[in-house]
Amino acid sequence: MNTLASHCQLNYLRSISEVINHCRENTRGRGCHVCLFLNEVYSEFERVANLLLLCIADINDAKRCELESFTCQQDNSQASCPDLFFVKPIPNRMNECCTIELKLDVKTTNELKLKEHLEKVERKRDCANKLVNDHCCSSSRKVIVFKSKEVAQRIISSNELKRLIKGWGITIMANNETSKILDVCFGESSIR
Repeated sequence: MNTLASHCQLNYLRSISEVINHCRENTRGRGCHVCLFLNEVYSEFERVANLLLLCIADINDAKRCELESFTCQQDNSQASCPDLFFVKPIPNRMNECCTIELKLDVKTTNELKLKEHLEKVERKRDCANKLVNDHCCSSSRKVIVFKSKEVAQRIISSNELKRLIKGWGITIMANNETSKILDVCFGESSIR
């Protein structure tokens, strides 16, 4: 696969197809937001499934969704991690990476509550940075996916929240926009 330094943990990453097949076979996985998201975006990822790898970064999600064998092998004591970590391995070069935090259960459009949700995501930065370092990423984009278009729109239109997400370098998306997720994570023409 990738001939970068031996400390790169690419062996912990799995194909998208493998994770989604596990989600589909696992009856408990149907209520798992990681599996729900992956099943929903699979048609978008299907055309590039052999180019991208992923792991479940949030250990609690991995346990809840019976996806322990797909974790990024983070230490159980690791405070808080984003939900998903995607890697586009590039032979003999640094990898491109993307962390995705799923906030599919957030329904409020109250600005103060939304700020709290965003701050919780930002507290996961240490884990996200460790993933980026461990997997030899040259670039890494951070995406938060909300189920509700209204919630995503409220964040994008709020000056205070907009400043926060710009300062943290985070992209906000609604779940119905996931057809653009590859472009957001890896650039429009970088996935072929």
